[in-house]
Amino acid sequence: MESSVNLQEPMSYMLVWIITAGVLLLAAVLLQVIFRIRRRRRGEVPEKIKVVKPPRASIPEIKNRYLSDIDKIKDALTKGEIDKRIAYQRMSKVIRHFVFDMTGVQVQKYTLYEIKQIRMPMLTQLIEDYYVPEFAQETMADAIKSLEGTRRVIERWH
Repeated sequence: MESSVNLQEPMSYMLVWIITAGVLLLAAVLLQVIFRIRRRRRGEVPEKIKVVKPPRASIPEIKNRYLSDIDKIKDALTKGEIDKRIAYQRMSKVIRHFVFDMTGVQVQKYTLYEIKQIRMPMLTQLIEDYYVPEFAQETMADAIKSLEGTRRVIERWH
């Protein structure tokens, strides 16, 4: 019995699906590359941060309060009431709150990466110095030297 239907060869209709799959795969790869480039560019450009300085008359008062906190940390450290790790944690808290009071930027909530993005070199350097001793169980870092560095930053801040 003969049929009036002519069958196509298997490869004649499979080629369309292979080309379609290839185009879709290429489009997916291209979109992935575009999104990664856009995300990387967006991460490199920090958003504008609004700095709100305190009234000039209150700046010495703010500095004295935080310098007093530094003295308290140094006293507790030299008396053995706290260890280096706790001293570094307290230094980090003091300098972050000081910068917040002086600028209005909530750096007390920022990670080191975010602090680097806001371009405050003195703060960035201090937080980088604190990072390892602050989170390590034991450290060879010189906490007294770091306290003095923190003191200098607070005194020189304008």
